Amino acid sequence: MGTASRPATGEAVIRGRVTSVTVTSPGDANLVPPTITFSGGGGRGAAASVNMSGGVTNVRITHGGAYFVVPSVTFSAPPAGGTRATGTAVMPGAVVTGVTITRAGTGYTSPPTVTFSSRFGTSTATGVAEMFYPTVHSVTITDGGSGYTSAPDVTFSRPSSLILGLRGTAATGTATIDRSSVGSVTLDYQGSGYSSAPTVTFADGGGSGAAATAGISGGVRGITITDPGSGYASAPSVRFSGDGGNGAAATAVLALRASGNSPEDNLRLARRTLAGKQLTVEAADE
Repeated sequence: MGTASRPATGEAVIRGRVTSVTVTSPGDANLVPPTITFSGGGGRGAAASVNMSGGVTNVRITHGGAYFVVPSVTFSAPPAGGTRATGTAVMPGAVVTGVTITRAGTGYTSPPTVTFSSRFGTSTATGVAEMFYPTVHSVTITDGGSGYTSAPDVTFSRPSSLILGLRGTAATGTATIDRSSVGSVTLDYQGSGYSSAPTVTFADGGGSGAAATAGISGGVRGITITDPGSGYASAPSVRFSGDGGNGAAATAVLALRASGNSPEDNLRLARRTLAGKQLTVEAADE
């Protein structure tokens, strides 16, 4: 006759990658996009490119048109949060030769379109807006890296040039790494006296949605995850409740969750992530 033993337990350290950077201050006076570096967080390899925004400095006239009066100049609006550029047409004769920028505008991530309009003309002028990019608008992750157990620090290089006699200030930002889901549950104590399967609930950990069912044979003999949940910053506690039985205890282990996947896909991903990192040993009765 064999003897039953409690399962051996281990804890997998699940490491993630950088998924985004939130710009907390855009900085200013960047003649060229700054470089961005990641440090700390226990991982390596994250890389990103910087997307700039700014205002209009000039309009290059591609066709002067023909007018009896000076046409109005309209620039397309920047993304939400920016201010629209304004200007007046320069027309020493019947042809537009340039645009005087009266307000450069802010928040443009690409040159706006320029429209000349007047009821008193025989040919419409056209032009192309030219920009400068003094501030950081957003960050595009080009490589999430690997091995991060916490969000790394984000550093933008400081502008080295001068604009209008003012020294620029560096942008700042914060990184976000993969949020996690429940990848497995390690049964620490089987307990005893269970006549029906107890209800399994997960609490704390900063996330939600994790669910599991328990199998019994006197004590709890196994736990099956039915939904890994999402958003867990730390492993949630595992609780058993129901009539009869006592003493069962378990530990949840997190695994990376791929956003947009179904619970079944995420569960398969969690199991692949945990492969070789957790060992459960149970001696069967003979």
